[in-house]
Amino acid sequence: MYLILGFTNRTSYLLAHYLLQKKQEKLVIVDQQNTSNQQEMIQELSQHGVIYNELGGQDESLLDKYAIQKIFISPGVPRSIPLIQKALSLGIEILNDIEYFYQEFPYRTYVAITGTDGKTTVTTWIGDVIATQKPVVLVGNIGIPIFEYADDSYKNHIFVVELSSFQLESIQQFHPKIAVITNIHADHLDRYDSMDHYALIKKKIFANQNASDLALINKDNDYTYSFSKEIKGDIKYFSLIEKTDWYYKEEGLYNEDELFFDTKELKVVGIHNSQNAIIVSAVATALGITKTNIHKALREFQGVAHRLEFVDTKNGVSFYNDSKATTVQSIKLALQAFDKPVLLLAGGRSKGMDFSEIKDTIKQKAKKVFVFGELAEELAQVWQDSECILCKTMKEAFESSLIYAKEKDVILLSPGGTSFDEFSSYVDRGNCFINLVKNK
Repeated sequence: MYLILGFTNRTSYLLAHYLLQKKQEKLVIVDQQNTSNQQEMIQELSQHGVIYNELGGQDESLLDKYAIQKIFISPGVPRSIPLIQKALSLGIEILNDIEYFYQEFPYRTYVAITGTDGKTTVTTWIGDVIATQKPVVLVGNIGIPIFEYADDSYKNHIFVVELSSFQLESIQQFHPKIAVITNIHADHLDRYDSMDHYALIKKKIFANQNASDLALINKDNDYTYSFSKEIKGDIKYFSLIEKTDWYYKEEGLYNEDELFFDTKELKVVGIHNSQNAIIVSAVATALGITKTNIHKALREFQGVAHRLEFVDTKNGVSFYNDSKATTVQSIKLALQAFDKPVLLLAGGRSKGMDFSEIKDTIKQKAKKVFVFGELAEELAQVWQDSECILCKTMKEAFESSLIYAKEKDVILLSPGGTSFDEFSSYVDRGNCFINLVKNK
């Protein structure tokens, strides 16, 4: 008997469908919530096999009750809960949909991307480049369940897998042909004991590589560079500040000291997007994509929704939606992308990060800061050297920023906190910001 812990339509539903229909396994569905949507999914799945509905709790007694042999855990469920701790003590295997998919389909080609910031942009951009020449699918943390592509018609596709640290926690055998960590900065310190613990989880992306695989390493990041001694893959470095295998110099992207691409042709803003372009180029080159096709895709890329996304210009004021920015470093990168005065909207719910790390950047780059949500008072205190205006909601912060905005200013939503104090997701928050701009 298998147990699915954390039941969502994003990952668990298709995994359950596969286990029921293809493997004829019996399933126990467990989630602390018990919603009408979850009940509807269980009702539909029950047509394909035997399901035991245990929604509304996650008691460890379920392990004995159903003689559980294996647990499939959703990324949002911490491994620290009593049910998982007891399962570990009993030697019950715990894995997720990414790991299990690999175990079922080990001979497909996997490109794995993780990092604190930039992984969704890089995953999307790599997908665009590969698609110019080869079949490709994007899966994982980017929001597309990997079991969407379980049938044989996808056996020759390249799987570009965006992996969060939560997903990497349950990796065992997953073996990517190419693995990348964009960077490692403070994040999810409400889930991990320390930065070292968080970084250790990120390093698991390289764990099963061998000498025939590519490990792409950020030489500018202390954590990622420190991994080099333990990685078994073929290491290639990238850098924004020094010459290495792939590097940036004077608005040019270089490979082995040869100019590869003029980054002035990019449509996306910010030095961090030049770094993203380096990663994309290195991965695509390793996969045999032609230089012509890489250049075309680099020029045409316009970014991803809710990640430093240009919304509109009204009365000379430009509006940018960076709702996906939920780390200290992501605020810093967003501010550094502009050479115009910025009115920053920041706040939301804390993940336990130290926002004092960027107080100098805030003072230098933000004309005014409009802090909102549960983080408002904390941010106002930490950034007290800058002019911070306390607001209760994001809408109030937006409306307040309009009062101070002048022609050629930028109004930037780059929250730093999660959305869950006021919104259902960063997408919900970003869409709210976009609608506020449209209705201005």
